[in-house]
Amino acid sequence: RTPATDGPRRLPEYTEQIFARVERQGVDVGDARRIRDELVASETEQVLLHGDLHLYNVLNGPKLTAVDPKACLGDPCFDAMDYAFQARSTDIAKAADLDVDRVEAWCRVFAWMA
Repeated sequence: RTPATDGPRRLPEYTEQIFARVERQGVDVGDARRIRDELVASETEQVLLHGDLHLYNVLNGPKLTAVDPKACLGDPCFDAMDYAFQARSTDIAKAADLDVDRVEAWCRVFAWMA
């Protein structure tokens, strides 16, 4: 984690930590870094991300509540990735008014997880 004076963590650093951790466990992440770098280079907007937004990190109560954030700044399409793995990415992207191609590209970055 970066010190508070340095500002929020950025998506490239956060994803690099993920890649390094799984590579130490013998996982081949393939072209994930290259695709991630292309997505980051073409970002037009950065937003505050949950960073680990999947079905097990959303509590269904009187209102939906996201828990266990890995907060960082980055592409708004990143947080839709976990849901796009479980459903049709086109439907998820359109429902959230996100760029379909970018959501699908973030899915390719983490395809090694599936």
